[in-house]
Amino acid sequence: MNITKFSACCSVFLTSLFFTACGDLSSSDDSDDSNYDASANTLKDLRDGHVYRTVKISSNVVWMAENLNFKTSGSYCYDDDEKNCAKYGRLYTWAAAIDSAGDFSSTGKGCGDGTTCALNSSGAPVRGVCPKGWFLPDIGIWTSMIETVGDWLDAGGGLKSAGGWTGREEY
Repeated sequence: MNITKFSACCSVFLTSLFFTACGDLSSSDDSDDSNYDASANTLKDLRDGHVYRTVKISSNVVWMAENLNFKTSGSYCYDDDEKNCAKYGRLYTWAAAIDSAGDFSSTGKGCGDGTTCALNSSGAPVRGVCPKGWFLPDIGIWTSMIETVGDWLDAGGGLKSAGGWTGREEY
């Protein structure tokens, strides 16, 4: 069975930076910089060794269950505190998230500051800063995922963790 693993840009915007989570479009990808383990629901980014939890949204769709924390040019920790990166993941400029420099793939190359590009303008998903085989979602992917868990108004209830929501966490 071909599993579609999507990237998710969390809709948490902060002074033109945003958190990024990634997903994968091909379970048969012989990646040299990531290792997806479907039985353990984890993705290991071999570029830095970080292991991320993943979640299966439907029978053939997998998303990262936490924000990407891969350090690259154009990425930052909230409030410039490394503890925040460890807890919440990194913040990325749009150019860094879509990899406008083309460091990881060519699908987002040239997009970013001053250049408007759609995430699927080339017809291919944009890998961006994600590990090989994992991609940033376009609006069509987001819409499909939201429809899987409910509608736009109650999607948060279907997507949130079953635990850990006992109160507001302090930064």
